[in-house]
Amino acid sequence: MKTQSLIYYSSKSENCHRFVQRLGFPATRIPIDTNEILPNAIQPYVLLLHNYGGGGKNGAVPKAVIYFLNQPQNGFVE
Repeated sequence: MKTQSLIYYSSKSENCHRFVQRLGFPATRIPIDTNEILPNAIQPYVLLLHNYGGGGKNGAVPKAVIYFLNQPQNGFVE
């Protein structure tokens, strides 16, 4: 899947999705279901996602985003 320079994650509430649509930029969505095919970043990108972790140590980043970032081709560096 060819990606855009804006990659985003939106939960079932679709709030981030509606926000991205209003921006008017081409964008690629990270699927909610971790069993779906993840996009491969083919260029530098901005990652947009909500964060409702409330300062806790667990659950601040959605699992699908963690899977996306852990793909070597998506540029995550430890």
